[in-house]
Amino acid sequence: MKQSHSLKLRFTQPEKPLIRKKWRSLWLASLALVLAMLGLTAQAQNPLTNGLVAYWNFDAKDYKDSIGTFDGTGNGTNPISFVAGKAGFGQAIQLDGTDQFVEITGRDATYDPDQLAFAGGSVSIAGWFKVGTFDKSWQALVAKGEGSNWRVARNGASPSMSYAGGLTDATGVTVVTDGNWHHFVAMSDAAGIAFGTALYIDGKLDATVSGQAVLAANGSNVKIGDNPGAGGRYWNGGNPGLVWRGDRRSARYVVERISRDGHDNSAAGQRHRPGGYPSAVLGSNVLHGQDPAELPMAKERDEYSQRQRFLLQDPRSAS
Repeated sequence: MKQSHSLKLRFTQPEKPLIRKKWRSLWLASLALVLAMLGLTAQAQNPLTNGLVAYWNFDAKDYKDSIGTFDGTGNGTNPISFVAGKAGFGQAIQLDGTDQFVEITGRDATYDPDQLAFAGGSVSIAGWFKVGTFDKSWQALVAKGEGSNWRVARNGASPSMSYAGGLTDATGVTVVTDGNWHHFVAMSDAAGIAFGTALYIDGKLDATVSGQAVLAANGSNVKIGDNPGAGGRYWNGGNPGLVWRGDRRSARYVVERISRDGHDNSAAGQRHRPGGYPSAVLGSNVLHGQDPAELPMAKERDEYSQRQRFLLQDPRSAS
């Protein structure tokens, strides 16, 4: 009997925080992508929706962006299966780890893949994931590419994760191959104030690289479960959603809320678990070394954790 695994990814933006199978599978459920491009003006909206550019929840059993036009396309020899996600998460997608992945291709002629590159800027990415099997080096959870592009992936051939985003890899040490859900936050800071890039696992700092992160455009589509700059690094595991956020405040929302709202194992998660919603976030600004556990966002945590998936946001969209 084949064992199943789940993974949820999500992308969100700062002011608009919306964001299984050992058979080599990846379950992505409620994937939200919030892309707040540089230059977008801030809007006085609900903090849960401000900055939201894209959102995928898979509930309609497709890869459509439910609030924008950043639709995805499924790839693989066999059709990607839609399955029930973790309890309370709705639908998920199951990737077989052989050649399946979701590529963000857009809905119409206005689509530009480099809207998700954050070229010359900063970004914060966060989400929940579960490893099915690590059977390839640098297996990609979600990626824009290699070099000066961003990517969240397995740390080489180790049982930990890594993040590269405008600098060399920030290689983590936390073991994530225990079959449990884990939360990550990956950040690139163009200003290099407290770090250039940083990776948090389960609310704790796992790795940093000093310097100023320099992200660049590459014309490639973002891929969930593979790396457009190094194809074949198919993820084997689960991911319910992804989020991209764009300012310090957004990054803090993501780190504090996601790391505290639903993780079954981290100390932060044990303090507050409104429903255990896995998610991931990307933003265009950073946390600057703040301890997620010290960020008081209690009032909005419940609603946020229930809606977030994956989203992107512009650093200038927050006051």
